[in-house]
Amino acid sequence: MFRSFVLALGLGLSVAAAAQAKTPAYECTLPQTENGGGWIAPQMIFVVQEDEAVVYDGVIHAKNGKPILAKVVENSDAKVAIRWEMGMRDGSGNSFIMRYKATLMHNSKLVIVTARPAGYDNKLEERGRCELVDLDKRKK
Repeated sequence: MFRSFVLALGLGLSVAAAAQAKTPAYECTLPQTENGGGWIAPQMIFVVQEDEAVVYDGVIHAKNGKPILAKVVENSDAKVAIRWEMGMRDGSGNSFIMRYKATLMHNSKLVIVTARPAGYDNKLEERGRCELVDLDKRKK
């Protein structure tokens, strides 16, 4: 199913004007632990362009049905950091905003994803690894 996310992301990149020739992306796998509380998806895709990124995962798919735009808050030779927010509902039906941040380390391919519900001190976190993929090659 995640491979279809990759294809859908590759086909839906006009959202971020990313449908250029060569579209590199990070495909990340995050082993699930209790630290993420179920709010961080086990597989994620990030397409980074200057000050914007496109993010897609199972949580976004369930809530939005398509990739979302995110803000690149840091982009250096060592790492890229991306932030986005999602409107959520908890098990009791209460609405809240979940604030996400993903930090991708270029050399080690480590990704750290945190999620914080707005207005609370809780910090959820998962760590995993990413590989650089070329979505243009996957579409063929």
